[in-house]
Amino acid sequence: VALGLLFTFWSCNQAENSSAESGYSTEIASDEPQTKRADAPAASENLAIERKLIKNAQLRFETKNLAETHQNIVAATAKSGGYISSDSEEKGYEEVLNRLEIRLPADKFDAFLAEISIGVDHFETRTISAQDVTAEFFDLETRLNTKKELEKRFLELLAKAKTVAEIIEIEKEVAALRSDIEVMEGRMRLMKNQIEFSTVWVEFYVKQIEESSSYSWRFSRGFVDGWHNFLGFFVGLTNIWPFVLIAIV
Repeated sequence: VALGLLFTFWSCNQAENSSAESGYSTEIASDEPQTKRADAPAASENLAIERKLIKNAQLRFETKNLAETHQNIVAATAKSGGYISSDSEEKGYEEVLNRLEIRLPADKFDAFLAEISIGVDHFETRTISAQDVTAEFFDLETRLNTKKELEKRFLELLAKAKTVAEIIEIEKEVAALRSDIEVMEGRMRLMKNQIEFSTVWVEFYVKQIEESSSYSWRFSRGFVDGWHNFLGFFVGLTNIWPFVLIAIV
C-alpha cells in the first residue's frame, strides 16, 4: 500500500512539473552545449576515484633503554598529530615489556614508522597491512543515500496521508528505513575513522637479568615452594587425623 502511495505521489509530481518544464524547454536547449562543455572536465576528473585504504602496523623489538624509547615514541606520536589510545607495562623476571596502541592520521603513517624505527637493530615482528575498502565504501555510501532519499519521499507521503490506515502503513515503512539508515551510518562512521586514522601496535622490551642470575632465582624460588609444600603436607594430615589414629590402633 505504501509503495502504491509513493508511486501515485511521484506520478502527480511529474504531472505538475510537466507544464513548468515546457515553459523553459527552449532556454535549456540553448544552454545545453555550454553545459556539456563545462561538465566535460569534471567528468574526466571523476574517472580517478580516490582509493580508500585502512593501514595498520604491528612492531616488536628489543631496546636498551625502556624509558627513552617510550619517550621517543610519545614524541613521534605527538609530532604526527596522533594519540596513544593504550599504554601498558608488564614486568616479568627476564624482561620488562611496554605495549602501546597508537592512532594517527593515515597520511603520517609511513613517516611515523620511519621515525620510530631509528636506532632499532632488529625487529622481532614487523607487520604492515593496507586493506583496500574502496568498493565496500562507495557501495555503502550509495545504498545509504538511496535509503535516505526513499525515507524523504515516504515522509512527504505521510504529510499528505488522509486515512489512519495510510498513516500507520507509511509510519511502519519510515521506521524500518530509519533503522537501516542508522545502522549504515554507524558502519560508515567506523569505516571513515579507520581510513582517516591508522593504528600502530608497538611492543618493546628490555632484558632484566642474566642467565646465571636466573638459575639462582629459580633455586631460591624452589626452596620457598618446597617449604610451602612441606607445611601444606602437615595441614593435610590434620584433616585426616581420625583415620591416622584408627590405623595406629
